[in-house]
Amino acid sequence: MSTTSPRYQVDITADPTVPVITMTRDFDATPAQLMRAHTDPELFVRWVGPNGMDTKILDWDATTGGRSGAVVSIRRPFVGTSAAEVDPQ
Repeated sequence: MSTTSPRYQVDITADPTVPVITMTRDFDATPAQLMRAHTDPELFVRWVGPNGMDTKILDWDATTGGRSGAVVSIRRPFVGTSAAEVDPQ
């Protein structure tokens, strides 16, 4: 499976023997920029979901042994076989 642009291809693999999904992608960014994108909640909500979705951070502690929690909601009609709506309240 990959994105629509070959430049930003995402390879997704799932091992049927363990509950792990591995996603591999190349970025035009430094390791420090990628780390910040994963640890700064204001940056995280800008890129984490697909277009048309909003992310609200509920809890964020990006330290070793820390925790995080977020709610992702759809702000446009969903086209597919099923959809779930989550009320963040």
